Amino acid sequence: MMDQEERTGARRDGLEQTGGGTGVAGAGPLDGFMLTKAELVRPDHVYEELRRLQELTFSDMAALAWVADEGREHGPYVWTCVVGSRNDRYRRMSFRRGSSGLAGTALKLGRYVTADMERTPAFARECPVMLAEKLQTALALPVPKRETGEAVSGVLLLGSRSGLVYGQEVIEQAEAGAFRLIR
Repeated sequence: MMDQEERTGARRDGLEQTGGGTGVAGAGPLDGFMLTKAELVRPDHVYEELRRLQELTFSDMAALAWVADEGREHGPYVWTCVVGSRNDRYRRMSFRRGSSGLAGTALKLGRYVTADMERTPAFARECPVMLAEKLQTALALPVPKRETGEAVSGVLLLGSRSGLVYGQEVIEQAEAGAFRLIR
C-alpha cells in the first residue's frame, strides 16, 4: 500500500509544501509555481484541491495548466501545479488552445475530453503529458475564469496509469473541483 507521499509524488516532483510560499516563482518551496496575476490563488488551496481530486477520482496524477503570459489570452498554456508526477518533464511542456492534444482539445471545445491508450491510441499519443507520465487514461476539462465563471482560463487534467475509465460521476467531481480551484 502506498503512503500519501508516494501517492502524490510530492517529493519526487519537488512540490512538497513546507510553508507559506507566495505562489510566485523563486519564492521558496513552490519554485516554478506560476499563475497569472489576474488568476493568482492561494497555492496551498490549489494543491489541496488537486490532491483531493486525485483521491476522489482514484487518479494517479492531477495537474493544472494556466496561460503562461497574462497579457495573451490565446498564448501557450503551461503545467503549473502537478501532484502525482513521476518526473519533471511536464515542466518543459506547453500547449495552445486548439492544439491536437488532449488539453488543447478541451480548451477548443470548452468541455471535458477523455483519452484512452487502448480505445483511442492515436488521440492519446498526441498528449505529451500522457506519454511522459505513462498514463493509460486521462480526463481534461476547462477551468473557468474567476471573474465570470464562463470564459476559460486553464485546464485540469486527471490521469490514471492503470487504465481507470473516467465515468460520468468522476467527470462531475472533476467539474466541481475545477470551480473550487478558482475560489
